[in-house]
Amino acid sequence: KSNRKLSVDYVGRFIRKPITPFEEGSSTLGGGTLASSGVISGWKIGLVDRQVGEKGILFIPSKQAYGRTGKAPAQGQQQVIFGYAPLLFEITIKSVTK
Repeated sequence: KSNRKLSVDYVGRFIRKPITPFEEGSSTLGGGTLASSGVISGWKIGLVDRQVGEKGILFIPSKQAYGRTGKAPAQGQQQVIFGYAPLLFEITIKSVTK
């Protein structure tokens, strides 16, 4: 549910040939709830009703990712997410709390 906190392991990949990872890690979503976290809307949609231990793949169209503007690299990373880039995330739900 959108009012719960999630901890997620993930690998983010670009959907282009070759399919290349741009980010890998663990995230506890925002310290707030899924609804109030600062994650892209594709995660807010794709992670609702997930269970602990569940693995899945989120295909996120650019409109629910970073749209036309894209995203500069996160600290310690070199990959830019270009505008209009659809993304693929392999996820594992580590914990769900109220």
